[in-house]
Amino acid sequence: MHGNYVVTGVVVGVHGIKGELKVKVLTDFPERFDVGNNVLLGDKDFTNIREFKIEKSRYHKKVLILKLVGLDDRTSAEYMRGFLCLTDSPYKIKEKDRFYVFDIEGLNVFDLDNRLLGAVKEVASSPNNDIYIVEGESGEFMIPALKIFIKDIDIAKKSMHVDMEKLNGAD
Repeated sequence: MHGNYVVTGVVVGVHGIKGELKVKVLTDFPERFDVGNNVLLGDKDFTNIREFKIEKSRYHKKVLILKLVGLDDRTSAEYMRGFLCLTDSPYKIKEKDRFYVFDIEGLNVFDLDNRLLGAVKEVASSPNNDIYIVEGESGEFMIPALKIFIKDIDIAKKSMHVDMEKLNGAD
């Protein structure tokens, strides 16, 4: 996340001569790129940001091909190479009980008796689920991002409660 923007993709090239962009998708919500939606394109410095309506959207060889209203030739599409696809409303499509990494990192972690255990230093990915790496007074420990261990997350209060008995029994 950069300021108010979340990066959802990056323009990696152009496709054809009619202004289509090749986009590497970097979001868990690819429906952001559905026809009729708007997308923000901005340079890597977040200084030149423009909004476009998505005219066509399809996948070709694991890359998203986007046709945007107003980009109608290869030259104007080439200008967008390297630009980032952005959203300024990251919570618009998010499902209940799903969080962004930037939501989780920095949360204070408490046990069920409300004792502070530390803060989430990092979110690591694993094949089955994310892992929250927590740093506390007694060092680092890991919590699998599973409902059996995580009892609640309150982004507004910047807190997470975990069931340490279940977590310690998971060894």
